[in-house]
This record gives sequence, C-alpha cells and structure tokens, in this order.
Amino acid sequence: MAKSARASVVKTNHRKLRAKVFGPAHDARTARLSAKLQELAAQPKPEAEKPMDVDEKTEESTEDQPSNENIEEMDVDGVKIKPVKSRSEKHRANAKVHRVTKKKPRNSMVFPSEAARKRKMAAKKSQK
Repeated sequence: MAKSARASVVKTNHRKLRAKVFGPAHDARTARLSAKLQELAAQPKPEAEKPMDVDEKTEESTEDQPSNENIEEMDVDGVKIKPVKSRSEKHRANAKVHRVTKKKPRNSMVFPSEAARKRKMAAKKSQK
C-alpha cells in the first residue's frame, strides 16, 4: 500500500528536499534577479522626450492618411513595425478559424422512434 502525503516520513523527506535541493536553487535565482535589478537601477535614466506637437485639425489628418492596403513595414528608431490591422480585417482573418472550447462535451445521443427501429431490424433480417 502507498503512503499518503500526510505521512510523517513523506513530510520529513519533502522538508529535507526543500532545504537541500530546492532551497539553494531558489536562493541562487533570487540572487541573480537581485543583481540584474541592481544593475538596471544603477544605469542613468534616459532623458525625458520632448512633447510632440499635436495638430488640432482632425479633418485634414483623416484625409492625408493612406489606405492600409499598400502600407509596408515601418522603420522607427531601428525597429521594424508592422502596420496595425483594423478590427474588420482581424475579424475576417479569424472568422474561418474554429476555436477549441474547454467545455465538457454534452451527450448528444438521440433515441430513434420505435417505428424506425422496427424498420431497421426488419431490413437487417431481410439481408440475412
């Protein structure tokens, strides 16, 4: 018979493992993360960026924007950025994808009517 997780021997073994194996590994990880955070904190803060000038003319800004069909990747500060798709484009792209549900499947067994069952049995007998 197996011993339960509440057995004193099992609890003692878990305590020893936690102290001798997992404890030092956890402490080493904490030390590495602490050193990384200390290094980040020691770095000089980046200069505050200048505020951007915002145009109040919204009518002209909407007309000046090109359509999304011919936009390619943009290079901003050395990082390539892909254009953002509109909601309708995202919806159309995901419309054909069937999502898997995590719900428990329901039983869908349907019992045939008595007359249909008798016809089926008669058909089987006639085949023999």
